[in-house]
Amino acid sequence: MIRIILLTCSLLSISAPALAQTEIEVIAEQATQSYSINGSIFLDRSFEGDGHTRVMAATCINCQWYLQEICANPVSTMFDLGYVCAQSNTYACVDKSQKRFRVWYLGPGQWRPSDWQVTGSVCVGPSGPPTITNLVQSISDQAKVSVPKLDFQIRPPSKALVNLPVRAEITSPASILAAEIEVSGVPVSISARATYHVQFGDGAALSSSRTVFDHTYLRPANYQVQVTAYWSASWSSPLHGQHQVPGDSIIQQASKSCSVIMAKALLQSRGKRN
Repeated sequence: MIRIILLTCSLLSISAPALAQTEIEVIAEQATQSYSINGSIFLDRSFEGDGHTRVMAATCINCQWYLQEICANPVSTMFDLGYVCAQSNTYACVDKSQKRFRVWYLGPGQWRPSDWQVTGSVCVGPSGPPTITNLVQSISDQAKVSVPKLDFQIRPPSKALVNLPVRAEITSPASILAAEIEVSGVPVSISARATYHVQFGDGAALSSSRTVFDHTYLRPANYQVQVTAYWSASWSSPLHGQHQVPGDSIIQQASKSCSVIMAKALLQSRGKRN
């Protein structure tokens, strides 16, 4: 028996430590020509079964799957999952390098042998079953290069006044349609949306998905305003619906100084110029 461990690659942060990863374990059993999988799997167009299974399989963290080759021994087996084993064209895959496998499913919290259910069949190539790993890696790569640079403006841009509102306004896009990619022949759309945390330098902070933040300073000083953007990505396909990408956010930060003065000081400055 060959034991292969695969780790899903979650979105990597731009300016933060690497994210926690979700492990997907794949065990290839050569003797029985089968695979045991713990975690999420990506059932592509070759899957023949209920559409709900395809959607659920993409995000089920604690599910177990067992893939068993269809008509592994056509000489001694006449029928397998409704296929005629002597007629290989009835269960053949479009990609001739692949073979068709029966898909068994065991839900979270289930453990009895009788709890296993056959949900359909799917084609598997020489590299192994279609886990969610490749999809998440593709999303990670695309999202990292697609997220726009974080930028914001402070208004007024200089010499803000005590007891009057100062505005921090995000000027970079807050949401994007990152890309359309193809995974195992399935078109997948990637999108991302940001939420913001604004620290005004005087101990006050605001968090929201909106792009405009107002704050009133009570004392004159030079303050450092810092904006942190947290990007969360999602993916969708016609076959799988829409899902959030597991893992932490992509993180960006930007900061600018804000000079706050008393109104009297501003009037004195203008008087000297006149």
